[in-house]
Amino acid sequence: MHYAGTNNPQIIGDILLSWASAKKDPMIAKKTTKAIGYNVSGYDIPSTIGTFVQFYAVWYNEINYTKQERDLVNTYLKQKLFDQKFKVLNHGTRKCKIKKLKSIYSKNTGTNNCGNIRMKVAVGEIMLGFRLEDQKLLDKGHEDMYVVQAFINKDGININHASRGANTVNYSWEYTGYSSILAEVYLPVGYDYFEHTLPRGAKVKDYLKFNYRLLKNFKLTAKWAKYNVGSMSNPYKKISKLTQAEYLQTEYAENVYSFKHGDKEFIKSHPRFTKKYMPKVYSNFSEEEIKKFYKSREGQISANKGVSSYGLYYGNN
Repeated sequence: MHYAGTNNPQIIGDILLSWASAKKDPMIAKKTTKAIGYNVSGYDIPSTIGTFVQFYAVWYNEINYTKQERDLVNTYLKQKLFDQKFKVLNHGTRKCKIKKLKSIYSKNTGTNNCGNIRMKVAVGEIMLGFRLEDQKLLDKGHEDMYVVQAFINKDGININHASRGANTVNYSWEYTGYSSILAEVYLPVGYDYFEHTLPRGAKVKDYLKFNYRLLKNFKLTAKWAKYNVGSMSNPYKKISKLTQAEYLQTEYAENVYSFKHGDKEFIKSHPRFTKKYMPKVYSNFSEEEIKKFYKSREGQISANKGVSSYGLYYGNN
């Protein structure tokens, strides 16, 4: 839907209006119970709201509403974002403890509470907060984002993602995209997000530099990946004894990152960062090559992010 919307933003606009005007709100998650076990709606609904709000904030003026419809959608989305409290999705589990990094390893910790759901919503809150000039919404976005970033250690490693068993690289790479999305969001207000210091001392640029190295050597997260957080069906032992070359032939390497295109994929996702902090890597390709790659099949927008970091980069330029 994110990809389809870039060709016709009204597609997303119509969906948002249908939610906002419904007699019974369709975007309410079921309560977590022992019978439900893992709460899929509790994951999907805030994720969808978060990414659709990101899209809406960018394509705001290209979505046609009457004034009444615009007010209805804005009011609805703001309320939905404020309603997101990120309850633990698994019955009997507990929230992450942001003051204790190792709490993430416990089987009794519901890591979605401090991870990807919250990040998707947080970025939506920040982007819509800017669009509507709503300081309270912007503040909530920054508070939610702080919780997620509290699990990035002093070396710039997100241990929530690093601990995901055989999917350690997949999770780590996929969510780096938000760093460059936010860098482009903050750029017009004069804030260099790459130099932003995260809660445990690393800067955003350190986080991205580590993740570039991780793509070249998947074993850099071995000490965390072995905990298999949320990945019991895909434990780290499936890849732990492989060489880098052997790893690249597995489904775990193919699922997220387009290794066959090498650094093009990294530059496409982090163009401003690579240009500034990794000029030698950036200079291996022309701007036109990266733009063409972005438009190709491999350059499509992810389901986990409502907008493209390259698209925002291109727009800001």
